[in-house]
Amino acid sequence: MITEGHTLAISATCSMCGKRVSLGRIYRCDVCEGPLDIDYDYAKIGHASFEGTSGTRADGMWVYRDLLPASPGYMVTLGEGQTPLLKAERLGRSVGLRSLWVKDETRQPTGSFKDRPISVAVSQAREMGTDIVVTASTGNAAASMAAYAAKAAIRAVVLVPADTPVTKLLQIASPGARIVRVDGSFSDCSELAQAAASEFGWCNVTSTFENPYSVEGDKTVAYEIAAALGWRGPSWIIVPVGSGPLLVGIGKGFAEMQRAGLVDHLPKLVAAQAAGCAPIARAFVRNAETVEPWESPHTVAMGIRDPLVGYSVDGTYTLRAVRRSGGQAVAVADEVLLHSARLLTETEGLYVEPSVGVAVAAVSALADGGTIDADDTVVIVSTGHGLKQSPMSVDEMQGLPKIRPGLESLDALRLVL
Repeated sequence: MITEGHTLAISATCSMCGKRVSLGRIYRCDVCEGPLDIDYDYAKIGHASFEGTSGTRADGMWVYRDLLPASPGYMVTLGEGQTPLLKAERLGRSVGLRSLWVKDETRQPTGSFKDRPISVAVSQAREMGTDIVVTASTGNAAASMAAYAAKAAIRAVVLVPADTPVTKLLQIASPGARIVRVDGSFSDCSELAQAAASEFGWCNVTSTFENPYSVEGDKTVAYEIAAALGWRGPSWIIVPVGSGPLLVGIGKGFAEMQRAGLVDHLPKLVAAQAAGCAPIARAFVRNAETVEPWESPHTVAMGIRDPLVGYSVDGTYTLRAVRRSGGQAVAVADEVLLHSARLLTETEGLYVEPSVGVAVAAVSALADGGTIDADDTVVIVSTGHGLKQSPMSVDEMQGLPKIRPGLESLDALRLVL
């Protein structure tokens, strides 16, 4: 563990009404229920804080510890961060872009971007002396929280929708987390996690906007993208979105770098959603000021199936970030996102869960429509590994050929490949 250094976080501010809040076990604004944003002493933050000169690659995202709220002495890490930014040349040609990149968050310790926010949230919980952490999740955050809680020797309770894929449940159960399957949506799980935190004193590390510390981990994606591109922002960043903390965090990270004079422009942010659960994209298309909950969520993209029931203000927060950046919000049908996820695998060899397909499809649609120019630098954030949820069905495996051992049998098969 890193023990040197200290956090420069000083307070939190409500993103909706502007109320200032002291740091501690905080969740939402107690006036308007808006998401809280962590403030820092930016006068003490210079280029070195973003360039990671005070740490090593082995420290992962914690090389940016000046810009993370947990004190380094309480840091809980599995080596998250420092994921590759890969040039996607074949995919780029297929969608008509010359400079397309993939920020591959599937390389994280538990296989998704959630390791960044969960590392920060569990570190903060440890600093506050927490015995039990709870999270609501569609799978990825729960798997992450289970692993980080095990590392920190903290008990973990996970609330997931009852139809969460068994591949994700196996990963959650392995570190010893207590799994509770809820007969309802992610929003039902989130409401229950809030109630449990209030009633039982558990620390809620749900990595939407419920835990303001967790979003700070998301912004380290921005620092790494900028560093990989020679300290310049791309033209566009495409993010698969449920409620949107990753998109908001990336936007905050670039704003911090611009404030420090490290980058000269901010990227346009695209919120990519599944058409079967697209409250933010719907509000964007309707030019609405606020986001309304999604009535009946239904999509194969489990990782972003968040109807925002009871906390639609989170969607409004994300919508504002998209518009402030000059970006877009796009909804993609299931058959399109599944095809797009497989296209990424077929062209670049990156095996991803269906949620990533919405970002690939959004890039294609925006390039086809002329919104994204062929010479723009575009980054897709690949949020989760295909081993968690495959974009292919088991039924597709039924037609695989079976032969007797022998070259003649193989040669006969080769003729029809």
